[in-house]
Amino acid sequence: MKFLTILNNFPFFKFNKIKLRDEKIIYEKHFIGDKQITKSQRETISRNRKLLLDNRIQINKIRFVFESTFIYDIDNNTINPKYKVLIPIDMNTGLFKKDEPIIEIGKPDKLILINVHGFNTNDNFILLNQHLKNSKRGIVIQISDEYNYRVDDDIIRMINLDFAVENDKLWDYL
Repeated sequence: MKFLTILNNFPFFKFNKIKLRDEKIIYEKHFIGDKQITKSQRETISRNRKLLLDNRIQINKIRFVFESTFIYDIDNNTINPKYKVLIPIDMNTGLFKKDEPIIEIGKPDKLILINVHGFNTNDNFILLNQHLKNSKRGIVIQISDEYNYRVDDDIIRMINLDFAVENDKLWDYL
């Protein structure tokens, strides 16, 4: 809102801007990749590891996820790395403040968002052995009790991390 004031020298005007409310910004802290594993998920992992060991599969290059998408740090070879995000919030409205920057603390340089693929085979363990022979980074398998995803299921949901890094144009950089 602008107000008009007349100065001593008559034909000159001065305009003042008055703020109706102060724009105060707070930052909400969020942790990315800080999800805890439940007891039932631990049991699911141990059952699937036992199945792999019983079928003579090397488990040192196999990692498990419970969702179809995950974040992968290329430089450190980690899945769902932990870092902090500070999101600006307008105190007057309680909504996200678009004009202010989002601050990311401890975020790795090269992150990609990866989806697992479904493979329909007669023998999943032969497919796993073939992928593990040439893999340097390892493979990721999606398992879940809720949807009954297992390593001995008809369709195995997995991704070779070497393939994901080589074809990084298919994935979204974060």
